[in-house]
Amino acid sequence: MATKNHTVKGNDHLPALATDAGYQDWRSLWVHNSALAKKRKNPLILFHGDKKVPTGDTVVIPETKKKNETGSTNTHTPLKTSTDRVFLRLRVLDEEHEPVKDATYLLTIKNKKYPETGKGQFE
Repeated sequence: MATKNHTVKGNDHLPALATDAGYQDWRSLWVHNSALAKKRKNPLILFHGDKKVPTGDTVVIPETKKKNETGSTNTHTPLKTSTDRVFLRLRVLDEEHEPVKDATYLLTIKNKKYPETGKGQFE
C-alpha cells in the first residue's frame, strides 16, 4: 500500500482517519498534511463538501511504517508506545438553557455504547 489521498466526507476528522490508517498518534498524519493544517487549523473540523463545492478536503495518508524490535525471549524487554485519545465533552441543556440534571443517558458512537453497561447519569 502506498500513499492514499482520502476525500473527506460526512463526519470525517483527522484523528479517526489516522486511527483507521494504523497511526498511533494523529499528529503524525497532520504533519504530512501541512497545507491542510494551515488551511483548517483544527484537525477535528474538515470540509466535507456542499452544494457550492461538492468535493471535500483531501487528506494525504502515507502508508504507516512497520518497525521490528529485537529482544531475547528469555529476558524482559519493555516496549513503549504512545497513543493520544480524543475525547468528547458534551454540555446538555434543557429548554431554559439550564444543565440537565437527574436524567439518564446512553451514548452510541460507531456501534459502541457509552457507558458500556447500563446507562449513565447526569449529575
